[in-house]
Amino acid sequence: MPVVLASGDSALAAEAKDLLGDAVHCVVVKEAVSRHAAKSVAPAVACRLIRDAAADALRQKPLPGRTRSRRRSRWKWNFR
Repeated sequence: MPVVLASGDSALAAEAKDLLGDAVHCVVVKEAVSRHAAKSVAPAVACRLIRDAAADALRQKPLPGRTRSRRRSRWKWNFR
């Protein structure tokens, strides 16, 4: 399945562009201030930005294919 949208902080956007190329749309909804703090976009604004970017991403033709990298991502969820 092609990845067409990534939303999160600026580090995620940079990594998504590096890994997936310019075809992926990125929405930066927060900016790191320190290791434990971030400036976030208001939730209503973030939802609008993500919704608009998703619509734009799905309108592009052709949709992007595979990633350029064979690297696998491992996610570790840490709920403390």
